[in-house]
Amino acid sequence: MIYPHRSLFAATLVAFAAANAFAAEVLVEPLSGDKTRGDLVGLDANAVVVRSTGSTVRWELDKVLETQILASADGDTDGEQNLGAVWLIDGSRLPFTSAESVSDDCLLDGPLQGSEGESLRVPMASVTALRLPLLADTLEADSIEATWRDLVASRPRGDLLVVRRRNGASIDSVEGVVESIGADQILFNLDGDRVAVPLSRVYGVVFFRSDEQLAAPTAEGPRIIGRHAMNVSAESIRYEAASQRLTARSTLGFEFSVPLSLTRRLDFSAGKLLWLSELPVAASRWAPWVGSQPLTLLGDAEVCYRTDQSFRTQPITLRSFDEYGLSITETYTHGLAMRSRGETVFELPPGYRSLVTRVGIDPATAASGDAVVTLLGDGEELATFGVHGQEAPIDIDVPIEGIRRLKIVVDFGRNLDTGDYVHFADARLLR
Repeated sequence: MIYPHRSLFAATLVAFAAANAFAAEVLVEPLSGDKTRGDLVGLDANAVVVRSTGSTVRWELDKVLETQILASADGDTDGEQNLGAVWLIDGSRLPFTSAESVSDDCLLDGPLQGSEGESLRVPMASVTALRLPLLADTLEADSIEATWRDLVASRPRGDLLVVRRRNGASIDSVEGVVESIGADQILFNLDGDRVAVPLSRVYGVVFFRSDEQLAAPTAEGPRIIGRHAMNVSAESIRYEAASQRLTARSTLGFEFSVPLSLTRRLDFSAGKLLWLSELPVAASRWAPWVGSQPLTLLGDAEVCYRTDQSFRTQPITLRSFDEYGLSITETYTHGLAMRSRGETVFELPPGYRSLVTRVGIDPATAASGDAVVTLLGDGEELATFGVHGQEAPIDIDVPIEGIRRLKIVVDFGRNLDTGDYVHFADARLLR
């Protein structure tokens, strides 16, 4: 006898097992609100879907800041590979194991593939520089890397062939025309003489590109950021669970796929936000408590505030607490540090609707830190709240539409100015 419901149940179990066999753990950070941690279920041009604590959570991409790839099923299988890199006119950087020029394309083999699993084809006119994989057992000096960066940024009047000097401790360059890149040599035209240069002598190539060629499209789409300094600008990204790969279309028009194990995060922030630390400061003031009264000092950033770092020149950090009451210190790339009594005024550009940040005391001074924060827009109070070192940070989301000047005031708390180092973590303006 056949039991249809049993067949359906078995099929469901198989599908569930397959989904979990390929589960990748991710952390989705929205533009505002709490992060979501769970297994990646789906990703397309519209949304990212995560299975978290037994339920499915769907985030529309216009509400997502970034998605971190915490762990994938196939792990870091490419961790020890020695890869070269290609730089593109839109700021992308692609890792590869071997490269050749074929007609008007640069053909790349390596972790990135074409949409059908073939070698990746990138328009040659989109390539600004190409660095070959290091030779086996070669240690690259910091001076070589610095010289290479300068050459890439130099905007040469011709193609630069960058070669290793025979001692291996430095590189040099010569200007000419790269006619072709082969499997074992580069054909280089030097003042009319065609020279076949073995790849074993070549460190890389910096290509001449005209102003018209460098007028790349503005990258308003997501960026795929990962191992080996991979950073690719894309129009859209799709997740293929069966192959554990991301498939995407570059802002330069070529289709590609990349293993999830190579990916560290997906940045969806383009065009959605502006970090407060990137804005010009119109005025700042610090008035510490001296004796029995505050002393007013007019000072620069070193005195009044710090951007993207604490007053101890460390990253911006905040201390929160988990469900068991245990403290957790989180680190942030962007933010603002101020101390009491301090005032900082920012000029706001038009087109942004809200200011979002997480505010708390620097964990280094949490034992005594206690301050009052006031946010003012064009002189009108937007919010006032206290921050205390022994309490969790406060999430702030205030409207700023139409506001031209934002003033942040950090005032004395219960302990005057003792320990009043306030961190505004990931402070950002949202459209």
